[in-house]
This record gives sequence, structure tokens and C-alpha cells, in this order.
Amino acid sequence: MKEIKSCAYDRSVSGLILKIYPFSQSGEFFPLSAATQEMVDAVKEVRKSGKPVYAYLPEGAGVEELYLASSANKIYMPAGAIIANYGVELNLIRLKGLFDKLHISWNTMTAGRYKSTFHTEYTDSASPEQSKLIHELINELYSQMITQVENNRGIRLDSASRRELSSVMTPTEAVKLNIIDGVTYYDEFKKIVDKEIFGQDGNFAVRKSTESGKYLREWGLKPQVAVIGIYGMITSGESLPPLPFPIPFLGSERTTGSETVVNQIHRAMDDSRVKAIVLRVNSGGGSALASDEIYHAVKEARKIKPVIASFGNVAASGGYYVAADAERIFAEPATITGSIGVLIAFPELTGFLKNEIGANVEKYRAGESRSVLSPFNKWNEDDKKYVEAYINNAYEDFLSKVASGRNLTVDSVRVLAQGKVYLGSQALRAGLIDQVGGLDEAVQYAADRAGIGDDYSVDIYSVKGLFPFGRILGFSLGEFETLTGF
Repeated sequence: MKEIKSCAYDRSVSGLILKIYPFSQSGEFFPLSAATQEMVDAVKEVRKSGKPVYAYLPEGAGVEELYLASSANKIYMPAGAIIANYGVELNLIRLKGLFDKLHISWNTMTAGRYKSTFHTEYTDSASPEQSKLIHELINELYSQMITQVENNRGIRLDSASRRELSSVMTPTEAVKLNIIDGVTYYDEFKKIVDKEIFGQDGNFAVRKSTESGKYLREWGLKPQVAVIGIYGMITSGESLPPLPFPIPFLGSERTTGSETVVNQIHRAMDDSRVKAIVLRVNSGGGSALASDEIYHAVKEARKIKPVIASFGNVAASGGYYVAADAERIFAEPATITGSIGVLIAFPELTGFLKNEIGANVEKYRAGESRSVLSPFNKWNEDDKKYVEAYINNAYEDFLSKVASGRNLTVDSVRVLAQGKVYLGSQALRAGLIDQVGGLDEAVQYAADRAGIGDDYSVDIYSVKGLFPFGRILGFSLGEFETLTGF
């Protein structure tokens, strides 16, 4: 993003070419991400500066590629490529039947009738309310996708054109509908760009972008805006960087430890050069306790310096909790957020051990321990009452903190909550976020609030070190509670 935006202010740059290869969809829940919308914001800034932007689709386009390309002045692609699947299809594979066959049951409890909507491990279907929510989400996202193409291309697509676009569309048909501007090879495309900008062929030099698009650490004596990241599952303890390869059942994603983040917030509070803090959240939640510890640190920091939140692709459940008291929350229209509720869910394995591998669990207890978090205990009615009291208390606490941070009543938050998932555009209308925008907008707002204008540097508080494999090997069921808060 930074590399794209820099073109708007670089006097040596006369225009921008976006050569857009297929995006990786690995791990993306919906076909359009907030990260792509942040790139579109950057392209808009280049166009606003008066410089033309051209897009080339060498391998065709799906949702992300066409969405980004449509922010350019003109779009070209080769004859052999296609535009495909520009629509929203969400396939939820519900696994209850599989676990039933394996004799694995689940101990589950939720606060919020929508909270289990996307938890497919122990459900065999969505409730009517949950099904309605899913349709609302995908229809909202599809509306964003169509609006992007129609408004930027100055067209209106009828139902037949939309159907074709959501299946397979040839470049020739795309030109007829003015979805793209032309069909050509890349070398010919560059000649077209050259002629339109300079009036002749072969007159411009192409400078390739090799930067990652992230903020770079800037050293010096300028005042700073600190950016502190909340990425992946939120847990107690220290943050862990991503693994170089996935491990079964654990994956390879980074985790955010509350101890690490709280220390980073305190460091930013104590650093006289740091004038404002931006909390960058890209997390679907995790531990209730860990989320609350980060929330408290944010609340304390606000007494000293502005704290602004920027939501990435997802900031839901605990990911929303940690930012609930931020002064202002930014998100993109496709950001997945909300999910204000509490959930505990984990498998009960005694049936699997007995019926599948012939193992038996002998239980010995001293005292009246309930063992409600043990995978070898099927909840009885007393256990359920105990867990229900716990999650209801956590839920009420969650509601009160959102109400306080968002300047709403608890009753109004209760209506919005119930574990319901929102897209950023819906969250804006509901008052759960304040402004549509990406990290750049959040950082600039923080700088303005701190009174440092444009003369500042950005300091990324990073997580360093290798993944501690000892923690995996030493993982105990005693840690399970920290993984089931939301």
C-alpha cells in the first residue's frame, strides 16, 4: 500500500501500472478481503493526484483481481484469459456427522444466539436466524463487489450480465460490457500506456515495486505513531510468530499473547517520542481473559495518549473486545467484525477412545472438582449450570465494556450483540465502528489527534524470535481454558 501511495507524491512518476496476478485465497473466509479494499484506497489516492492508473490482468481475474483492477482508469487483459466467479459462494462444511461416527461428542455453551453460526465442528445445520444472517452477509458483500465495478466503470449491469460475470466471462464479452477496455498482449499494453501518457511509443521506464506494502521503520528524532499488532488467536502469555510450516491441528498462524501486547502498550505509553498509538487488529478472538487484559491496557493508555484502532480482514469477538475502548475505530467495508458474545466448545473424547482404539479412561479425584474443561468429562446438568453462569457473567461484562467504549447503552449493545457477525459497512451503520478506512487513515488520524500533523514517523512494534517448540511438546490440558474464551 505504501509503495502505491508513494506514486501520488513522487514527481518522477507519471502514472501507475498494476500488473495483477491471481491472489492467494488461502485462509480467506470470503472471496473479497479488507486488505484488497485498502489497496483500492491507495489507488484512489494516486488517481486523485491526477496521475492515470492502468491495470493489466495477465492470467484473468476472480473477485479480488477484478475488484482491484476496477479502481484503475483502464483495464486490459490477454485474449486467452477469462473473468470468473465474480460472486459470493460460501460453503460451510459441518462436521457433526463425522464426529458422531467417531464417537466424539462436544461440550458447548454460548452466550448469544448467533455465536455458533460459523462453528461447524459440532453443528449439522444453521438455525433459521443464523441462515438469515449468512444471507445478509453475503448479499452485503456482493453489493460491495458490484458497486465497485459499476461505479468505477460507469456502467450498470443487468441480471444476465451479473450471472455471466459470476460464472465465466470472456475478454471479448467484458469489453462489450465495458468491464475492461481492451484485449492485448502485455508488450502492446505498455505501448498503449506510453502513447496515452507521453504521446509516443517507447518513451517511459517501468520501475517495478518490490516492497511488501507494509510500513517501514523510520529512524530519527521525529515524533512517532506506534503501531501495535493483534494478529491471529489471542492467548495469554507471549506472542508467537508464524511457523515456517503448518502443524496438524495447530496450523502455522501467528498468535498474539496478552503479556507481549500489554508490555508493548506500556512501552509506548512511557516513550516520550510516541505521541499516539494505533492498534492494528486482524484477529477472530481467542481467550476472554487475555482479551480483557489487552482491553484494560488500552483503556489506561487512553488516559495519556490517543489510541486509535484499525481493523484488517477480521476483528471479531476478542478481536473486537480489545479495541472496544479505542477513541476511534477504522475498518474497511469488507472487514469481518462484531461477534460480540461468548462461546466455550471442546470435544469429549471418552467415547472415541473406547470405541475407536479400545482405550478406557480411569478417573480419580480428590475434592469436588467439576472438571468442566476436561476432554474426558461429559457435562451433567450441574456442570452446565456452572458453565452457563460463567459465560453469562463474561457476556454481561463484554456488553458493558462495548457500551462504555462506544458511548451506547447496554441494552442497545445487547440488541447488536448476540454473537452476530457484521461486515464493516454494516458495523458502521450499527455504530460499532466510526469510519471506513485502512491503516494509513488510522495512523494519520492518530497523528492529527496528537497534534503532530504530517511530520512524524511510524514505529511498528514487532514480534521477534523463533516459535518455541517446547511449548507445543509441553502443551497441557490445563491451558485449554485460555483457548476457549470466545
